[in-house]
Amino acid sequence: MRREALIDALRAYALLGVFVVNALCYVYAFEGSTLGRALPPDSQAALWVHIVTGSLFQAKSYPLLAFLVGYSLAMTLRGAQRSGVSLASALEQRHQRTSRQLALGVVHGTFLYYGDILTNYALLSFVLLRLARRRVMTIVRFTAGLAIVLVALLALQFTSHQNIGYVSSNGAITQVSTLNEWWRLNAAAYFAQLTGVVFLVPWLLLPASLGLIAGRLRWLERPRRWAAQWRRVARVALPIGALASIAHGVSASLASARSGGFAMTNAEPFLVVIGMVFDAGLLGLAALAYHEGRGRGIAAWLAPAGRMSLSLYIAASMTMLLLFAGPTLNLAPRLGSIGLFGFGVGFWVLSILIARAWQRGGRRGPFEAWMAR
Repeated sequence: MRREALIDALRAYALLGVFVVNALCYVYAFEGSTLGRALPPDSQAALWVHIVTGSLFQAKSYPLLAFLVGYSLAMTLRGAQRSGVSLASALEQRHQRTSRQLALGVVHGTFLYYGDILTNYALLSFVLLRLARRRVMTIVRFTAGLAIVLVALLALQFTSHQNIGYVSSNGAITQVSTLNEWWRLNAAAYFAQLTGVVFLVPWLLLPASLGLIAGRLRWLERPRRWAAQWRRVARVALPIGALASIAHGVSASLASARSGGFAMTNAEPFLVVIGMVFDAGLLGLAALAYHEGRGRGIAAWLAPAGRMSLSLYIAASMTMLLLFAGPTLNLAPRLGSIGLFGFGVGFWVLSILIARAWQRGGRRGPFEAWMAR
């Protein structure tokens, strides 16, 4: 498949949010906090770190990555048709890759990090593979129907105040003293989290199916056709998404500071909606910058990390286990929120440099090579 630098760059950008949010909430992972808690609790600087994280990064990467899953699937099928590969054969190859991703997600979630996202995206991909055979208008009707159902569910949840629920257990990850206990709690938390798939995957399916439609229409690749739409989307969606994100970041962080630990058990769908609006504006802005020539240098710099996103994601989980877990170096309490935020940003920058060096010889990332076998 021909690589598109803009798509790979967007995937690399999404890793920044994943690394930062995972690092900040890792300390209280087993307690189910979605934003973590300020460390130390009385630090205004730490509080601002959580406000910035909640405003800029929380629930932004998941919808963006789901959109890119759908868009990349459409690109893969287009490339297969240009190469003379049948649709059935291309879908079968993609199905095999998705099965491997699901297996990797189960192993990753069980043994490295309970908040695994690979499992959700694999399940998402299985649904997309069924949709990919349909005509564009059929996918549009499916997406519109899904949006109506999800909005109705959101309204019902808002009026009934029912909680979806997050996994909780017996203490912070830094308080576990042995690796056996850590792995037992991590595995239990991962499998308990899978019950939330029923709620989260449909929400991720919405941006994923939109990505499939956008990929069919080559929405990010045709500046002459779509430039006006990119500009309108950026002007409307980005300010709305940014204001809603800031409101969430401030309110969630202040609530956490007041309560001593705020886990928003019924907020995830609302956050995904905010993230989708913000991401839509970001996509429009990125496409404009890229095709007008202003963003090509940045895209080229980020793209290698996007092509190695799977390997880098696994490497981040391994590094956090080594540095932050109680049975290992247990550095998280000493780093505090500022240090953990710095770790997330620093690991992202390091990942970009490693990916650029790794791919100079034309090599794939280790997990990407395994997936492609």
